[in-house]
Amino acid sequence: MQRGITKSNRLEANSSPIAEPSVKAVSLKRNKMDEHEEKIAIIENAIFEIESIMSEVDSAISGTSQQAHYEAYGKYGFNQLLGNGNPYDSSLETLIKELKEEGESNGI
Repeated sequence: MQRGITKSNRLEANSSPIAEPSVKAVSLKRNKMDEHEEKIAIIENAIFEIESIMSEVDSAISGTSQQAHYEAYGKYGFNQLLGNGNPYDSSLETLIKELKEEGESNGI
């Protein structure tokens, strides 16, 4: 009696040391893609959190004697990270774009 190809057979083939090189290449490509996607998701989450924190700080500083100093100097770091500052500075969005381009150039 012949056994049909099942999901577990395919998984065993992918993890087998004698698996075809193309199967291993596909698995490696998927892992790299997942790694890039995970990094991008982490950065996107950080952007959301930074925007939220910046809003909280803006509210806390509003109307204080430190507001002008904060807006001139302290808020610069937030703006730089979020891409709202100098257009020649790198931002987290720039980093996401570069990760996507890196993935595309590596065939991911």
